Amino acid sequence: MTEIEHFQAWGPIPEESIQQYEAVAPEGLPELWREKGRGAIGELGFIRLVDPARAANMVRGIVSLPEGSVVVGVTALADLLVVLPGNTWAAIKYRWKVIDPLPPGVTLDAYLDAVEDPGMLQDFFQWDVYPQAVERLGIPGEDRCFGYVPLLALGGRMAPESLEEMGLWEHMMLNVQLAGPPTPRQAAG
Repeated sequence: MTEIEHFQAWGPIPEESIQQYEAVAPEGLPELWREKGRGAIGELGFIRLVDPARAANMVRGIVSLPEGSVVVGVTALADLLVVLPGNTWAAIKYRWKVIDPLPPGVTLDAYLDAVEDPGMLQDFFQWDVYPQAVERLGIPGEDRCFGYVPLLALGGRMAPESLEEMGLWEHMMLNVQLAGPPTPRQAAG
């Protein structure tokens, strides 16, 4: 398994949660949950590993995930990272109301390599505002995120000074309630 260079542990993931998702989780993920638990990946803690059962419970009513989906993590900008049935990795980006699939054939090792690469974080998550917000506000803790005030869908500016720290799950719900649910991004064609 790929070694995670920077990891800030927040605590273990309950064995019951791991067992609940072990049969549908990508290869190596249950071992990662047992070894690392919940925590932030990368020097700035942008990507976060979460308890999959708790996360699935928290997003119930916010987004409908297909049976057999596994919540792998979240970002510090309130994106939900999931593995859908058929081993399709996707990011649900509430701030833009879109669901973006990762390239086909992504493995856990490839995912872990990518999430510590600032270039990939920018290309896929447009995270360039995040390091600047961290300078001003510090790294958000567990169950916390940065959110745009006002929301982007309501005319907010995509600028670091528009970000404020807030509750992660509440921010996801607020985005859906005020701006609508995320939908799959249409492929360019």
